Amino acid sequence: MNFNCLLASSAREQLEKDLEEKVRYKRSLDNLPDVPFPDGIHNAAEYFILLVKEGIRRRYGSPSPKIFIRIQQEMKAILSTGFEKYFLIWWKIAAICRENEVLYFCASEANSSIVCYVLEITDIDPVEHNLLFEYCFNPYGWWGDNDLISFCVSQNIIRYLQDNFGSECVAMHINEYHLAEIIITKKPVDEKEDFFCFIFSMPDKNDSDWSKFSLISSSSFHAISYSDPKTIDQIKADRDEIYSKCHLKKQLRKFDINSFSDLLIMEAISGFDDDVANEIISDLFKRKTMGYKLLFKGAEKILDETYGRILFEEQFILLVQMVTGWDMEKTYRFFLDIRYEKTCNVRLEFIGCAKKSGVSLKDSEELFNTLLEASHKLMGKAFILPWVQDMWRKSYLRAHYPDAFVSKEIEK
Repeated sequence: MNFNCLLASSAREQLEKDLEEKVRYKRSLDNLPDVPFPDGIHNAAEYFILLVKEGIRRRYGSPSPKIFIRIQQEMKAILSTGFEKYFLIWWKIAAICRENEVLYFCASEANSSIVCYVLEITDIDPVEHNLLFEYCFNPYGWWGDNDLISFCVSQNIIRYLQDNFGSECVAMHINEYHLAEIIITKKPVDEKEDFFCFIFSMPDKNDSDWSKFSLISSSSFHAISYSDPKTIDQIKADRDEIYSKCHLKKQLRKFDINSFSDLLIMEAISGFDDDVANEIISDLFKRKTMGYKLLFKGAEKILDETYGRILFEEQFILLVQMVTGWDMEKTYRFFLDIRYEKTCNVRLEFIGCAKKSGVSLKDSEELFNTLLEASHKLMGKAFILPWVQDMWRKSYLRAHYPDAFVSKEIEK
């Protein structure tokens, strides 16, 4: 059989699969209901734009050009793919949780989006933490995962959703992973229709860590400081418990925690095997105590949190874009090429672009070799950060609200 024909057939099948999936997502979007508009608002896009503008003033006042451009880029992607209703529903769900003092957990997709930040779906500023929206927004035009936030489902939450969207348009069932999938549609739920499932955590009576703080006021919970020394002390006291099931517990004890960023580093290291983890820990400990040399001028904004070492995929992407000016698609292809050691075609192009940006030939070659070595030892920061945020919040609440008790609603 002709090999080229096989490749063409495979590519055609993948294209057909992608198109079929895109059509299914389009039908799902069409079935999403409108969040009730205030007077004077005529459609979801108009309401979405209004809420984002209000959120910008609330979060930033007068945003810098960098912030404004980032917001514009995200809004363009969301509006051009028809996802404004999807974001409005999550905005409404987050607001319901806050009003009812229900604590929730933000997924990587929410934390990577500045639109989610200004809509107060998340409390993580993705610009401050160097998170990339493109990592979580599928290039075919739909959102990566359905669950922007997770929380313990209760009858009160279901009732509020039914009050907002109609009792016949909100349904729930438990999936194979014992999570609650809530279906919210603009018409009575029909098994034959395509719809989004909004996935939430079910209350677990055995997991008191999260539920016992459910009566802490949402205003306190969502105003948590990520530079709180009392929380750091609590984390240090609880670190054995935090990493009790981690095979790298002894190695991680070598790395002292002095900040939220340090906790993020430790969580990233826990995802590697022993040999790689030991090398990373030794290198970071040396950098932390003895100092480090930056790869090039301006890299401190990206690498200072990891003591000059490239540890996260987002750092890799941002560094390459800084010295080449490439767009996200080209930069990500470059990342995949050198990760899988297809370096013949990209090495010279990278070094040439870096030289044009003012990086010397010697430094350009050194930077490429550093990127090549680092590409095999990287973690996705966006996907680690929610778990670190969860650990930080629990420690913060234990440090500041030691007498908090289990919610009676969750106990039921």
